[in-house]
Amino acid sequence: MILNREDVFWLEKMEGEWPTFQRSKDGFVLAGIYGTRFVEYLTARRFDEFDRSTEVLATHLKDAMQKMWTRPF
Repeated sequence: MILNREDVFWLEKMEGEWPTFQRSKDGFVLAGIYGTRFVEYLTARRFDEFDRSTEVLATHLKDAMQKMWTRPF
C-alpha cells in the first residue's frame, strides 16, 4: 500500500490481519498492526451528519485490498 506517493507499507509486515476502518466521532480511521507498531494509516472525516462518503471509501478500500492482496489458490 502506498499513501501520499511517499509512504510504502508491505503486506508481509501486516501480520495477523489487514488494516481495518474503525469508527471515530468524525468518521473512520484506517488502522492496524504493522510490524511491532499500531499504525493509523489515514483518517476519513465526514463533512456533516448526512455525508456517507466515509462508508463508501471504507467499502471500496476493503474490496481493493481483498482483490490486490488475496493470493489465488
